[in-house]
Amino acid sequence: MTSSNGGFFSTIIFAFIFSGVVYFLDGHLDKMESSKNWPTVQGKILSSEVSSYVKSSNGKRTTMYTPNIVFKYTANGKNYKLSKVYYSDYSTSDSSDVAEVVSKYPEGSIAQVYVNPQVHAEAVLEPGASFFLKLIYYVFLFVTALLWFEIVTKIAGFSLLAIFVGYFFTKKKPAKQQAAANPPVRPQAPQRQQSARPTPVQPRQSNTSKSSDDGFDL
Repeated sequence: MTSSNGGFFSTIIFAFIFSGVVYFLDGHLDKMESSKNWPTVQGKILSSEVSSYVKSSNGKRTTMYTPNIVFKYTANGKNYKLSKVYYSDYSTSDSSDVAEVVSKYPEGSIAQVYVNPQVHAEAVLEPGASFFLKLIYYVFLFVTALLWFEIVTKIAGFSLLAIFVGYFFTKKKPAKQQAAANPPVRPQAPQRQQSARPTPVQPRQSNTSKSSDDGFDL
């Protein structure tokens, strides 16, 4: 029981952590996607090449590649110089992907620059969010949804169990209370009805005249 509760609380903690990451990524992605609506100006590519560096992770060394493109542009009468291709830093272990990006912006060419209308010093050549960042966002979103679904399912299961137990006890308890409050009434023996005794009939006195003891008169 304790391990089950510990796992449930761990699920809640991970759900909140993943929800926080999703919330952060969602706001970051909104800003990236909003760059697609920024006004554009013409810029000039000053340099364009593939840069590389070595990244170590768990004792493993991996060569990472990133586009290093420097460009200049003018916004609101001021000149700016940047080397930001995407809204966020982009690097990959596949050099061919970076080489393809660099080939789009050769040195000395004119490029379309997306400028932040509120902060003119912020601009990109490729607006929007990268595919890799979108993939990370949807993975975190999917895992977060699974965690919350598990939490809701368990809470619903606990609620149904509580309702069943409550219904069981509330159904049994009134019957016992009613039995204690109203003990069974013992059947009473039927009372005998006393039959009415017949009233004795007294003989009626005869109204005939008394007979003479002396006999008949002549």
